[in-house]
Amino acid sequence: MPVSRKIVHYDLANIYYSSFFITGFFANAARLNYRFLFAKNVPAILTDALVDHERLKNLRFILLFQAQLGSESFYFCIDTRDSADVLPRGGGRRHLPLLDVVKYYFKVNFSQDLVDNDPDLSPYASKILPTAPFFPVATHAMRLRLPRLTPYPAALWGPEDVLLRFKGNVRMRPPQQVLKLRQCRKTHDVFFVSTYYAEANHAPWMEFRYETMREIRRQAGIHSICGFVGDSSLPGKFADVQVRRLPFARYMHALAAARIAVYVRGLHDCVSFKFSEFLALGLPIVGQSVANDVEVVRRSGQLRRQFGFDTPNQIAERVGQLLGNDEERAELSTENTRLFDAHLSPEAVTRRILGDLGFCD
Repeated sequence: MPVSRKIVHYDLANIYYSSFFITGFFANAARLNYRFLFAKNVPAILTDALVDHERLKNLRFILLFQAQLGSESFYFCIDTRDSADVLPRGGGRRHLPLLDVVKYYFKVNFSQDLVDNDPDLSPYASKILPTAPFFPVATHAMRLRLPRLTPYPAALWGPEDVLLRFKGNVRMRPPQQVLKLRQCRKTHDVFFVSTYYAEANHAPWMEFRYETMREIRRQAGIHSICGFVGDSSLPGKFADVQVRRLPFARYMHALAAARIAVYVRGLHDCVSFKFSEFLALGLPIVGQSVANDVEVVRRSGQLRRQFGFDTPNQIAERVGQLLGNDEERAELSTENTRLFDAHLSPEAVTRRILGDLGFCD
């Protein structure tokens, strides 16, 4: 295999945000004739940014790569952060010099309006490209992704990062195991469980989820598992809908065993992990409208039908209606399975990225 076709990932990111894309790049490597490698150092292009540790921490959620394609070598990145902002500002300048040094800046939670209306982004608009939603998965490359066993101050790699990487290796499941859950026997109507976040700026999202849970619970004849999970007792009214946290494997099984999935926007109106998880499982969805630009939603009338319910009452009413229509649920399940396999699997998502990079020519 020619050495002139390779991609190197600077493996400093949070594993829950990078594993999906790593899995996809590995899946495409043999077919598209390139090598995929890891580096655990901070790349030279970020040397000037190392003095600002708070900004460097964003590398936990912005995945950095270097590509070699024939005689050309260039950097690209994938911004997986919840915010639709391309780069958070601080101190009058952007936190890392990525837009100046990367050839392509792929953005999860992409907003075309934001790019078009931000004068600071206009010189870079051609290199800022959307990429699809994702969710954490295990990958066969885990043995290559063992972290440094000692702290690495240059990249702010501390003991907690080492522990998180090992926990992630055990907790996550490979895509093949997730897809097998499509055949899970249905035992309840709705499974809508969310983590409770106590920060004041997260209050609007917690309130919407709380009201949605209450509306679903009020629906007569619906067997629902709805509630918040937290590391301790939840405050005030939220304690009334607190449920026990399940290990990840049991959580995914309980989700797959539902007849309907309820989707609400993630924090900062991002497209949450659950978006792709629901589609991977082939679940019919009753969801809030998607705030950011997701190509598969824009192109699929079936998906737009499922993501257009913007009040708790509308969501609960639609759940009741869909539970009464076995034929429609089966139709949506079939279409959601097809859409994930064709457009939202790790292999499909990274293949589109590789096309933009020039690896598919």
